[in-house]
Amino acid sequence: MPEHVSLITHIFFWALATGVLFLPHRWAILCWLLTAHLDLSGTQWQSATAMGWGNTIKIIGLPTVLLIRIGIKNAFSSGLRVFPFRIWLLICLYTTFASLWTPFFLSALKQIGYLYAYSIGFLVLLVVWQTGKISSRTIIMYVWFTLGLAILQTFFLGNPFGHATYGIERLTSFTAQQLFSESLVSIFVLILFLPDIKPLQKFLYSELLLFQLILNGGRMGLVGTFIMLIIVFFIYLKPKVPRRILKGNGIVFAGLLLAILFYYLFASSSSSRFRALDLISVAKSDIELSDIGTMGFRLSMWKSTLYQINNFSTLDCLFGRGTSSSADIALKSFSISSSKSIDANRIIHNEYLRIFYEWGIIGSIMFLAFLLFIVGSSITLAKRNNIGGLALVSFMPMLLITLGLENILAGTGGPGGIGFLLVFTFAIVFSRRGKKSDVPQAICKQDIA
Repeated sequence: MPEHVSLITHIFFWALATGVLFLPHRWAILCWLLTAHLDLSGTQWQSATAMGWGNTIKIIGLPTVLLIRIGIKNAFSSGLRVFPFRIWLLICLYTTFASLWTPFFLSALKQIGYLYAYSIGFLVLLVVWQTGKISSRTIIMYVWFTLGLAILQTFFLGNPFGHATYGIERLTSFTAQQLFSESLVSIFVLILFLPDIKPLQKFLYSELLLFQLILNGGRMGLVGTFIMLIIVFFIYLKPKVPRRILKGNGIVFAGLLLAILFYYLFASSSSSRFRALDLISVAKSDIELSDIGTMGFRLSMWKSTLYQINNFSTLDCLFGRGTSSSADIALKSFSISSSKSIDANRIIHNEYLRIFYEWGIIGSIMFLAFLLFIVGSSITLAKRNNIGGLALVSFMPMLLITLGLENILAGTGGPGGIGFLLVFTFAIVFSRRGKKSDVPQAICKQDIA
């Protein structure tokens, strides 16, 4: 990464970190959310052999400070009322236990830190949604600030974060392109379902987010958005859905149809900005799925992982090979002579396979229970036309797709991980509607059971 870009990234980060420490809670939360868009390690970091202390402060230090500022006791009290969070804590404990027999201890230590940060970030966002310290105004400001960072990085600083392997320039902030795309989808859901955003604002911000998704070119983000909009369309047809949600989404759909029409008429497969058109080529059998981007490597990695799992001993099947042991697959299956260039927490690009490989049947059962409870609760709430349930149901396909193709468990400090936490905590708090003012109230266990 060029030195001037690194310098600017660090200046932004330390300014925002100062805001997290000293500004009033509402502004401190916004500062923390924005730090997720600043990757202090750059684009050439060797994660397996070094510790990025700037990113450590960002991922672990800042949310811990926020938790202390908003009140640890109150936060844990609220979090423990949410049953999936209890399952999550068990997953974290088992991940720590499974690090005892891993051959990649530093990577395992980092993974423990990622899960810790998810836990703390969840508690922080749960409380600030409950207390109204984060609101639709915060989300709208977040949209504008992240757009500003993306424009600055992409068009004025040489776009080192958005220059992909195949020479395709992509819109992103000071972070990986895919993480930026995941963040956009998360915020898209919030814009659609926050009840106090006016219909015209829903239309304008939805168009803005869709435009960024197209310029970013993240195929998974666009697919996730497409599925989300299909679900929202059927929600629109449901009776007794809150009127403001219906009215706002109706206006959004009209605008999105125009945007899709524009995309179809003016995009061409030769345009580097419209990477998602490759998916259409796959559907037409013009190209193979393995020819798209890094899918060839991912398919090979999954095949190698399944081969290794097929040779598991009984103990391996039960307990797994250890936290972050996935790097061993790449070393055995590909022409890689050193583990220094392998990020053990991201190499598989499939969390389902990774969880079984590293944590075995025990870890897989815990994680499956965690997912099933969230999916079941969201469907139950959606059937009641509950805003939180409707939002979570529309977002679940994006979550499940990302688990199968990306590295959510190691994405805590990035905009994708933060975006997922924003949606989950919003859905939990808004699963109990307030009065006419739509002020969220604290949620108890039976609200999501």
